[in-house]
Amino acid sequence: MKLSNPAWRIATTAVYFIIFLAIGISASWLGPALPHLAEHVKAGLSAISFVFIGRYAGVMGGILFGGRAYDRVRGHPLMSVMLLSMALCTALVPFSVALWQLAAILFVLGFASGNLDVGGNTLLVWIHRGRVGPYMNGLHVFFGLGAIITPVLFIRLLVTGGLRLPLWIISGFILLTAVWLIFLKSPHPEQPVEKDGTAKGIQVIIMLVSVFFFLYVGAEVGIQSWIYTYSIKIGLAGEISAAFLNSLFWVFVTIGRLIVIPMYAHIRPATILVTNLIGGIASVSLILLFPGSESALWIGVGAAGLFMGSIFPTTLTFTGDWIGATSKITSWFLVGASLGAMSLPWAIGQLITMAGPGSFMAVILGAMLAALVFMLIIIRLARKLEIIQGQVYEI
Repeated sequence: MKLSNPAWRIATTAVYFIIFLAIGISASWLGPALPHLAEHVKAGLSAISFVFIGRYAGVMGGILFGGRAYDRVRGHPLMSVMLLSMALCTALVPFSVALWQLAAILFVLGFASGNLDVGGNTLLVWIHRGRVGPYMNGLHVFFGLGAIITPVLFIRLLVTGGLRLPLWIISGFILLTAVWLIFLKSPHPEQPVEKDGTAKGIQVIIMLVSVFFFLYVGAEVGIQSWIYTYSIKIGLAGEISAAFLNSLFWVFVTIGRLIVIPMYAHIRPATILVTNLIGGIASVSLILLFPGSESALWIGVGAAGLFMGSIFPTTLTFTGDWIGATSKITSWFLVGASLGAMSLPWAIGQLITMAGPGSFMAVILGAMLAALVFMLIIIRLARKLEIIQGQVYEI
């Protein structure tokens, strides 16, 4: 297929969506599998938790490698290699008999996942250019779907056939995706927008957006990681209802991404971003203002997911309009996001231990407020430089 062929665009976009479904599946099966993996490799839960460090280290390595690779080599062969690596490592997990073997396998899985994250987010922009907004949200909708459906299905299959059955099904699905991708031509790279006197300003924007992603993704992952524990510790939920509360957030994150897709035809991304950040801040504030209210907790968590869901993909769309999209730029953004995903949830855990569960939402609110400030600075700087395709981008 020619790269200008609409059929090629449709087929390539579809396979990217399936790849992000696979990434969502790979990111979410580890949680429900953890107790079984601990038993499998004869390690305690405190020891098995170190596999998360191995996985996140792999994700960071894959992001940094992808940041250099996709601007230099054809994207689809590289993504196919990463998918094949994911399929192989997923299939090998049941054969690991020691903790170090499991950690090594998950490191490679994380590396492939991080690399594919850079590739999918970057190459999608190369395909659709200035019309990428709805497709970018669709891409992350599929990640959310993978994260939502996997835990329940994984446990059901695990009960039926042990660790091998669900992991081998996931491996086979990823393998088929790799085969599909290899027959599609890779999109051409895009060069960043640079006008006279704006190169330094673009570097500043990249740095500021990376910090924004650190704050925002740290807040989002903080809610995902700690809302279960928080709701139990403050006495507003039991174990089952707390699990549903956690799922509620993911469901509304996905709904938020879906709702935004038709809005791109009528509302500018900057307006969507600022509105959603304010909405997320209001949702978290509701929980803080009524700490003893079960209704405020459920409404606040659902509303937070709804408002926050589209922020990540919309920011990628917005910045792509300003400065183009290269894998190097995307990797800087994802490094900031990954650092936030690791550090803010860890800090929340320390604060809950020292100051009690009430500190949890205070940290989330602080991060969201700081993210809003950074986004307003970014928009103002972009308007000042006038680098958005020859026009000033206003809220």
